[in-house]
Amino acid sequence: MLNLGFIGQEERKVDAKDRVPIPFHYKDYIEEITKNPNAKNILILKKARGGKKCIEAMPSESWEKMVKEYIEKMSLENEEHDDNTWLKSREAFVVKIDSMGRIRIPKILKKFADIEKKAIFIGAIDRFQIWGEKELKKFDEANNNKEA
Repeated sequence: MLNLGFIGQEERKVDAKDRVPIPFHYKDYIEEITKNPNAKNILILKKARGGKKCIEAMPSESWEKMVKEYIEKMSLENEEHDDNTWLKSREAFVVKIDSMGRIRIPKILKKFADIEKKAIFIGAIDRFQIWGEKELKKFDEANNNKEA
């Protein structure tokens, strides 16, 4: 398989238990890049930053690498480090891709991204985003106005 990362945009239905199937090529890519057998089919979901009202998702090994780099850069006695660590970890959730290729979106994230009956997956190379229809439309409209 080609190592293309997470690309494209796909829409999926959310079921009554807040489960949503991830795109097949995302699942295949996660399996391909995950080296640790204990980390297979495990994702980290968190609130996106920068004014985006969506969920960011990344393979657990990518999260682990990011955390390691973050810890190496920050002083443990730095108050800013404590605040940033608290913000990053507080809003992160571990989810497992089930045998049907679905993930369960935590309620706090579902509410944040205003995800109702449909979830829109958008690739972002090393991670992907999960958007609600209304928030993606608002984001697209705001960004289209900036380009004009």
